[in-house]
Amino acid sequence: MKRRKFIGLGSSAVAGSFLLNGHIANAFQYAPFMDDFNCDATNDRVMVIIQLKGGNDGLNTAIPLGRFDTYANLRPNIYIPNTGPNGIINLDTSLATEAQVGLHPSMTAMKGLYDSGEMGMIQSVGYPDHNRSHFKSTDLWLSGGDGTPEGFNISDGWMARYLENAFEPSNFQDPLGVQLGSKNNSLGFHTEEEHTISINLTGQDPGGFYSLISGIGAETPLNIPNSDFGDILEHIIQVENGVNTYAQRITDVFNAGQNQYTSYPDTDLANQLKTIARLMSGGSQTKVFLANLGGFDTHRDQVVDGNTSVGDHAELLLELSEAIHAFQQDLKLIGIDERVVTFTFSEFGRKVSQNGNFGTDHGNFAPLFVCGTNINAGVLGVNPNIDDLADNDQLQDLQFDYRQVFTTFIQDWMGGSDTILNSTFYQDFSEDKLPLIKPAAVVAEACYNESLGLPEDIITTKQFAAYPNPFKENLYVELQSEHSVNCRLQLYNLEGRTVYDRQVRLSNSAKTLDLSYLPSGVYVMVAIDGKQLIGKEKVIKN
Repeated sequence: MKRRKFIGLGSSAVAGSFLLNGHIANAFQYAPFMDDFNCDATNDRVMVIIQLKGGNDGLNTAIPLGRFDTYANLRPNIYIPNTGPNGIINLDTSLATEAQVGLHPSMTAMKGLYDSGEMGMIQSVGYPDHNRSHFKSTDLWLSGGDGTPEGFNISDGWMARYLENAFEPSNFQDPLGVQLGSKNNSLGFHTEEEHTISINLTGQDPGGFYSLISGIGAETPLNIPNSDFGDILEHIIQVENGVNTYAQRITDVFNAGQNQYTSYPDTDLANQLKTIARLMSGGSQTKVFLANLGGFDTHRDQVVDGNTSVGDHAELLLELSEAIHAFQQDLKLIGIDERVVTFTFSEFGRKVSQNGNFGTDHGNFAPLFVCGTNINAGVLGVNPNIDDLADNDQLQDLQFDYRQVFTTFIQDWMGGSDTILNSTFYQDFSEDKLPLIKPAAVVAEACYNESLGLPEDIITTKQFAAYPNPFKENLYVELQSEHSVNCRLQLYNLEGRTVYDRQVRLSNSAKTLDLSYLPSGVYVMVAIDGKQLIGKEKVIKN
């Protein structure tokens, strides 16, 4: 299936940025001709995703107690002590000896959620052929890709593909997806091992554009590169400046909502989650919220010399733990906790051994946390094997592919069908789902929402293309197959008005459309054969 860019290269997504409760927020809108599920048991459910930017050190977050001596020997200056008032928290003494996990002492609030049955942990999550560049690995997590040649250059985001295939936006007053930007300074782009060389963005092929858009915010970048990437970025900025469809609605929902929990910590992540809870309290119908916490690139001063339980990493884990705990308490007081699951991810873990700067360098696999009233508390997997390391001091055993986690939430929590899953990840992980949701809350197959996207035979025989994109006067439209079809070709502006409507015959010979009369802007083109959707593309006119 043709992979479309999320924002700049032919997706039907539109982004608009505005400030909300002191945070940059981005709304993602999706064009018509998509499916919506109508099962009452699932239509109010929400996913909240927290991105831990920089590469969280999994071994100082969830310490392998059964291999504590090996752990301490590999990290003599940064290991967390197993005893004392600031020692490791034993997460669950009922686990088998080999599976015993020690939480960082800053995570007492998360321990409380675990004990109340509202938190689970998944060991050694990542993807095959793990990439240790911040930028590229984040790209892979957001695009649904991996380090293999087939999964390395997916050009759009899995969240966009999921929302696009699962929901009809006309049934929603709110944007289907909202990203809240952090006040923290953005991480710089740098090479895999060092931080002294600037990244050439043109060669990085960013996918998903979630992180890209959050970096634009309320201020336009001063320098746009003279490249294909620069053209894409410029069009994203134009869209952001011109689209405020949801700004008033989200403001109204926010003002109508109210937080019930009064003890949120005054931290950036807590304020992001507090905003999400208030939006939901005010009636938001948004399906996916993306929050973030930066600063996990702990190459140096991860701990304080002589007191390893404190330091930069300890403060980050404290912020994460207390923010999630407060958010969960707020959801319960509001009475909407059964609608929400929250989970974390980070682009990679850290090396097993410490470096010479009281820190750790780029690694691969790391634990992932899931929280919510309807999740299964517990630990999936065993402690990573730190006795048998790969070259360059890396873990060898990938226990869970991150797409198993996302697939589980999309299907078992949100009710996405196998067709939606395949459109989201381009691979089938439905047979590898994890027991993350309580059995009584797992969506029954009869309630799965089916996509109205193209059937597989249409996808393979009638791929639809419109180019160049952006265009100036003429737009060329064709089917990328040997077949031809009589169809109705329609073009909509962002207000939903039809600006072009013709009956045409499409084939693999390009059809020329003279659209010179249209004003510059963003449009959605749709080709329909009778009642059958052949294809849709977002096109931009300069």
